[in-house]
Amino acid sequence: MKYPRLIACLMMAGMCMLKVSFAQEEAPKDSLPPAPIEKVIEGVKNVQINRFGLDKKINDGFAPFGNGVADIIFYAPKIGEDVLYGEKGQSKLADDFYDNPPFTIEYEEGDLPTGTQFEVSGAGNNQVTISYPRTETLPLGEAFTLKNGQTILVTHDPAGYNSETDEAAFKVTLTEYEKNYAQGVEIARLDEFIEQVVQSSFDAYTFATLPIEKEASLDNMSQVLIKYTRTVKVPLNEAADIDGNTLTVKPNANSAYPLEDRTYTFSVSTVKFLPIVIIILILGATYFTIYFKFVNFTKFKLAIDVVRGKYTDPTESGEVSHFQALTA
Repeated sequence: MKYPRLIACLMMAGMCMLKVSFAQEEAPKDSLPPAPIEKVIEGVKNVQINRFGLDKKINDGFAPFGNGVADIIFYAPKIGEDVLYGEKGQSKLADDFYDNPPFTIEYEEGDLPTGTQFEVSGAGNNQVTISYPRTETLPLGEAFTLKNGQTILVTHDPAGYNSETDEAAFKVTLTEYEKNYAQGVEIARLDEFIEQVVQSSFDAYTFATLPIEKEASLDNMSQVLIKYTRTVKVPLNEAADIDGNTLTVKPNANSAYPLEDRTYTFSVSTVKFLPIVIIILILGATYFTIYFKFVNFTKFKLAIDVVRGKYTDPTESGEVSHFQALTA
């Protein structure tokens, strides 16, 4: 091999350059991003036990049959959905509000739950804040991630049971991470801010037990209900995901009511046609009215005369008059 020393020197130079390149790409240890900040709140929640007796058990046993009959008799075809707008704390607003609400909601029919009241307020930067109640079923003894991103662990504490008030004690461990709250908060205040968020969430959460029999033991409880208010920010004029449902909030330029500094509400209601039983009654009444040649109109005067006693004979047998028989 010619020029062995030259080749060896070139190889050594190439290795040195490669090492320098890797050294430049490697970040110093003290410049690495810090570990995610998290806050953990632990506490005890006393919850009234939801018990039911024999009467409710019997009623629940007949409920499927009774509800099925009622659903058939009072069945009303669904013809659509309607969005009802309002303002928080106001039961009645001016007509121009309902004609031109400050925003409108666009969504696929059936996506949003009916009867749930959503609260909407301006959040700046072409965004709005939407708040709405949620109820979730949690497994006892297992960590569970709520829809708001917080991790919660609920365990039953048998020693904390209050026999006088029939309240069970649940140990609650709530964990929140900085990822959802880092934007817009100074790093120096981030730790304090998250602690305030977690504490306020812990105080706001309410719990309820699933229904159990009156004499049932609490040792067999495996689940608990949690109720809380979820708040999300969504951009205006863009489709946003709300618990798997898609909606779009569109501001109304023709409205006299601003989105900022006020809290509005909206809810979805189901619009139904007349119940089938009402339709049957209407058709029956119409048929017999025509069949008897509108007797309910032509004999109306006769009905009044009978009720006021024109045809009453005091000598006939009987204890009540025509009027008394009608009003009895």
